[in-house]
Amino acid sequence: MDKAWVLGSGRFNVRVRVQERWGGLFDQFFVNYHTILGTDSGGRELSPKGLSSFRLVRDGRVVVDVEGANAQLMDLDLAWVRPFGTLEAGWRVGLSL
Repeated sequence: MDKAWVLGSGRFNVRVRVQERWGGLFDQFFVNYHTILGTDSGGRELSPKGLSSFRLVRDGRVVVDVEGANAQLMDLDLAWVRPFGTLEAGWRVGLSL
C-alpha cells in the first residue's frame, strides 16, 4: 500500500508491505497427484485440508514452523520528497526512513 500527502513544498509518502500466507487451495489436487503416481506425498495427507502448514527442519533443528493463515508487516517506508523543475525536465531530493 502506498499513500502520499502534500506536506509543505514536497510530498510525504508512506509505503507498507504486508505478507499474507494462506493455504489449502490445491490440497486435494496434490493428494490426487501423488496417489495417481504412487509417490510419497511427504505427509501432506496428515494435515487438515484447507490449512497452511509448513515446517522446515535442518540438522534436526526446527528452523521454520508456520501453521494457519497469517499476515505480518514486512516493511515500512516513510519518505519526504521535494520536486524541482517540471515533469519533462526536473529532479527531486528526498529523505527516506
